[in-house]
Amino acid sequence: MIFIYNFFAKKIKYLDLIFLNNFYIIRILYGSYVFKIDLTIGFLIFFITLFMGLSLSKRVTQIQINQLKPGNSILKYSLDDLRYLLKYILVFFSISLVSYFFYIINNFNSYIADLNLFKVTNHPKDFLIILLFIFIIWIVRTMKLLRNNLIDKDFYKFFIKDKFSYLCLIILIIYLIISNVY
Repeated sequence: MIFIYNFFAKKIKYLDLIFLNNFYIIRILYGSYVFKIDLTIGFLIFFITLFMGLSLSKRVTQIQINQLKPGNSILKYSLDDLRYLLKYILVFFSISLVSYFFYIINNFNSYIADLNLFKVTNHPKDFLIILLFIFIIWIVRTMKLLRNNLIDKDFYKFFIKDKFSYLCLIILIIYLIISNVY
């Protein structure tokens, strides 16, 4: 599969993103097989759409940083594609958000979303809601940064060094610690 990506799919617009996304999903599937974890359709929908949104975001930053014109030798994408790519990012992040919302509803034992997309877990319900709000804030901020061309380095490197992302993570960890103590 890597051979096909490197010599064929990498050179075709949008097909490269599908292959990259599949590499992430294969890792999840392999990990679930090794650790004997049953995955649900909802879980896969969440991560497929999240990873696609992240892959598209990486492409957008590559286009913006390199100011790629049509016919460039770096990528099959150009500045002309930005409008569509940003819309696709919003669509994929939104689907990921909606699937997480259904996960929360499922964990509240609500019959509204009795779709069997997710397994009920024992995570604290208030933690799931806090995570939802942080996820929404992170997505909105990411979209704003991308639309305003404010990410000046590789997308993943930016967020590895991003203080706001660390703040969100610290809030979640502190909440988990506090909720387990009391």
